[in-house]
Amino acid sequence: MNQNQHNTKQRIKLRILSRKNIIIAKVGLPLQHKKFLKYNTLYVKYSENIEPIPQSIAAVPFITPLLFLSLATGIPIEVEVIDEEFLKSIRRLKKIISRLNGINEPKTVVIYQQLSKNTHSNLSNKYLILYGGGIDSSATLIENLKHKPILFTVQGLDISPEETKAWHYKRKMIRRLAQKLKLQVVFAKTNIKEAINTPYLAEKYRTKNFWGEIAHGPVTICLSAPITYKYNVRYVLSPSSHGEDRYFKWGSSRLIDESVSWLKTRVIHSNYKLSRQEKIIKYIKNNQWILPYLQVCHDQYFYPNCGLCEKCLRTIAGLALAGVDPRKMHFGYIGKKTFKMLEEGFLKGGLRWTLKSFDENIRYMWNDIKLHIKDDIPDIMGSKYFFISLKKFNLEKYRPNPISQLVWRISYSIIFKKLKTELIRKIKTLI
Repeated sequence: MNQNQHNTKQRIKLRILSRKNIIIAKVGLPLQHKKFLKYNTLYVKYSENIEPIPQSIAAVPFITPLLFLSLATGIPIEVEVIDEEFLKSIRRLKKIISRLNGINEPKTVVIYQQLSKNTHSNLSNKYLILYGGGIDSSATLIENLKHKPILFTVQGLDISPEETKAWHYKRKMIRRLAQKLKLQVVFAKTNIKEAINTPYLAEKYRTKNFWGEIAHGPVTICLSAPITYKYNVRYVLSPSSHGEDRYFKWGSSRLIDESVSWLKTRVIHSNYKLSRQEKIIKYIKNNQWILPYLQVCHDQYFYPNCGLCEKCLRTIAGLALAGVDPRKMHFGYIGKKTFKMLEEGFLKGGLRWTLKSFDENIRYMWNDIKLHIKDDIPDIMGSKYFFISLKKFNLEKYRPNPISQLVWRISYSIIFKKLKTELIRKIKTLI
């Protein structure tokens, strides 16, 4: 039994219950810290039965998000049993997250009654990919096809647990891809991200984007723990978002992701030496069969990719610059005037789909595209003149203009005659 002197009332108490394909966690917080969670019942539901599973492994998906809460409040997590290797991992994460975010590192973050030394009965060299369907995870898939990896996709991260239409498209496309490649796919649904009261934690971590800049890497990785136990997975592949030249804070990196482990499972932060544009050039351009399956959009209510949001337009630009026709992807809105509208979006400040700031992550991505503009610019869908303009454009001076954003979105929709009910509803929320 772990010995320490913490006040028993000042603990984050975690109780785990697993049954068939679902794990439920009851979280007890001291009164003054209840504001950090919107509700105290968390769950992860898998697309297949995960029993029998040790409680120490069932707890992994929940201990990790609570670690960020523990570091913010200075109070430890109390759990009945914890995997020995995962405890070492949590201690490594504690040091890394504290140092990266300027937080005083507490001596203890986990109090346990039992330390479990789990072992796989048949240790294998199986791989699992955290697969979202975008450029990064598809590049990782292409690179590791020879390993026949399990595809693991979660609802409740990019797509909320309540959003059925967008999730329907994503799940359908990933299933088709898995069938084509004869791969196993496992889906999960969770309310963990939704339960975190991000404004309060964002304040503690001095960020405007707690999920993206601080937590998403380890939390997403640990959701796969029960599946890795069931199938004796040795390697979890966590696709990188940026190249080694990233200069801003981000919640997924080689340092962070590869510090996570449980049992004999190890995490690989894949393709971390490549930027997203370099992944398009190296993997997507040479494997264009993947294009119909790519899903980069979070606003896909009628199509797998809307073709209107900043992320869709950035993907269209990246593909065209690499000499790949983006019309081979499924975009709801795409045509010969796409790049003209994109150019005007930059010049008039209308680029962002939402009214959020043009943050450093987005600026980095567009600069990555800009750095790959050469003299022999391809001219797919009239893209050449846009790239000439982008090469001269100073991204550091870009500022979104709310009025231009609204006008640009309405004009774009009218030009393609694709104004849908959901788009009208979204525009009305900005008026």
